[in-house]
Amino acid sequence: MFQEAQRVLQNGDYAGAVLQYWKILDINPEHADARHYLGMALCFQGELPAGIPHMIASITLRPMDAIFRNNLGVWLEESGDLAGAEQTLRRALELKPDYRAARLSLARVQVRRRRYAQARDNLQRLLQSAPEDMEARQLLADALHHLGEHDAVQRE
Repeated sequence: MFQEAQRVLQNGDYAGAVLQYWKILDINPEHADARHYLGMALCFQGELPAGIPHMIASITLRPMDAIFRNNLGVWLEESGDLAGAEQTLRRALELKPDYRAARLSLARVQVRRRRYAQARDNLQRLLQSAPEDMEARQLLADALHHLGEHDAVQRE
């Protein structure tokens, strides 16, 4: 059932995926993956206030899952909860320090919170292992610009 729900979600049928995940949760309310992706499907439908609590519940069920935490951080940012997003993404990186998506998401949140030096440090760390990452380079250039490090911006 879960594989089918994932297929429906990946095909962009968010309402169908929501129904599939609820069927799984009716059988097993502690199914962390179904709980998490139910939250994701609701968020994709624009129902962040309904989806985010399911994602939080999935982390309660599986607290060491960096992917769950990254996904939650992204949706918290989308909801405007930048402090919550930053905290959640930091925890994802504690669990998995080389997690590119979480490091990039954290840097994006830090730029939005005007924590440019922290964003710079995160992005420079990311670019050490992935120097071709254009998204990270663009975000780094933005952080450097705000820090007044114009010579460094030109190098990026």
